[in-house]
Amino acid sequence: MRNKIRQFRKQRGLTLAGLGTAIGLTPQSVSRIENGKMRLSTGWMEKIAAALNVSPVDLLDAGPPGGSELIGEIGEDGYCQSAPPQPFRLTLPGPDSRVVRLAQPCGPYRAGEYLVCVRLPRARHEMALGHDCLVELTDGARHLCRVVSRAISQRRGETFTLSGLASGSWVRSEQPVAWLAPVRMRLQFTG
Repeated sequence: MRNKIRQFRKQRGLTLAGLGTAIGLTPQSVSRIENGKMRLSTGWMEKIAAALNVSPVDLLDAGPPGGSELIGEIGEDGYCQSAPPQPFRLTLPGPDSRVVRLAQPCGPYRAGEYLVCVRLPRARHEMALGHDCLVELTDGARHLCRVVSRAISQRRGETFTLSGLASGSWVRSEQPVAWLAPVRMRLQFTG
């Protein structure tokens, strides 16, 4: 996957060794990640983004402008109504987007899919109710799950009931969350 790590690293005046030291990798490994010769996991993407003071989504490169073209629109019957070709770039929905890749199937989502989730401001957490979300708990654990209900108490503050996505999966009540990010987009690349 193409990335913009080198661009951000150079903007911040960091060498390969400097970034490597900050994230616990050798300069050679950082170079391999920058050049796409080493797989960039979401864990490493988050570490690199933190070291470069950017969002992990900022590290993704959709490719050169005009690399793909929008050539038409598909109607209800599947017919493609042609349109003059125009450049197409994937724009993620907002600066608070979070992207995860599924290594295993999870509920309705298939292995290999990328999910784009958008963090809600705390004042709008109720909008996550009944939706599949990427959730970060206050202890730092993250889960892809359904947000079932919300409760507010003087003792625990705002908490949520969360449910795993597989049929008959886990349910956890009174979970304090750091943030909620409903799934807004599914991407799957086929070979």
